[in-house]
Amino acid sequence: LDWSFRFRNGVFPQWTADGRSDLDFNTHLTNGREVSIEATITMLVEANSGQFATERTAAEASTLRAVQMSLAGAGNEDLQLTFLAKHTAGSLDDLGEQDGQRVVTLNLQEATDGTNLFEAILTNDIATLS
Repeated sequence: LDWSFRFRNGVFPQWTADGRSDLDFNTHLTNGREVSIEATITMLVEANSGQFATERTAAEASTLRAVQMSLAGAGNEDLQLTFLAKHTAGSLDDLGEQDGQRVVTLNLQEATDGTNLFEAILTNDIATLS
């Protein structure tokens, strides 16, 4: 129904003086402590599917969740975000209601298995830019 996504890449410039009075940066570094992902997803919960119980168990156990969010545009335009996450501690509330439907809001933060953190795929059908 609704989602938001925030990715901080931890990249920062390394400033150098190069013997001049003004500072330049021609090198970028990454601070791993500053890399983060925050996502909020509001989704429908099917009645009697066990879906909510599964997510609640995963939240309580801090289980890794493979998440994929897609945004479809016009034509062949698509943005796909894939990442590993865990539920933010204490964030899985009880079921809610929106327009007569049962919904739940998931608050997720980055997690990694040591090899996978984040992937973004942008697809479009534009042959050239003008």
